[in-house]
Amino acid sequence: MTKSFRVVVGIGLITVSGVFLAACNNGVSGDPGPATGASTSANSGGDAALNKLDPCTLLTTQELQQYQVRTKGEPMNSSDEQGCDFLGSPDSLSRGINLTKSKDSVADYVRRKDSYVKFATNSVNGRDAAQVQISASNTECSQIIAVGSGTVSVAVTGDKSGDPCGDALQIAKVVEPRLPK
Repeated sequence: MTKSFRVVVGIGLITVSGVFLAACNNGVSGDPGPATGASTSANSGGDAALNKLDPCTLLTTQELQQYQVRTKGEPMNSSDEQGCDFLGSPDSLSRGINLTKSKDSVADYVRRKDSYVKFATNSVNGRDAAQVQISASNTECSQIIAVGSGTVSVAVTGDKSGDPCGDALQIAKVVEPRLPK
């Protein structure tokens, strides 16, 4: 892979991450607590485990190869999210997978739903979840999964399949059993 191609892919992933972060900071006020009637103490075990979770370890080498991305992730950390970017392999053009953990709840995403191109609540293996598309180009999509009072996001970027949301959901179903309860 040429250096200029890596730079272009890297800039694209940084741009996508920036858009996700911008969408997360739209000034909506509200209670950041659990959306259901569950008590905060009931989620504290999941929250503590989420804090210890390393997103770079959620997919195996074999799975990453299957998804046509590099098997070594690049840590991506900001003030409110910690994650891992898996850049596309040379034969996938520019596809990438981004796994992040956040203190935002699924309910926080629901409150911001009008800021996305497409938004739908769903479930992943029985967990509350939401699907978020921030680009009208239909080449990227995120599947958000509830973990305690926070979330883990599986984002597919640069997807040429025509169904990035379907791909994100498929990967999320693989990741979900590895998440803390």
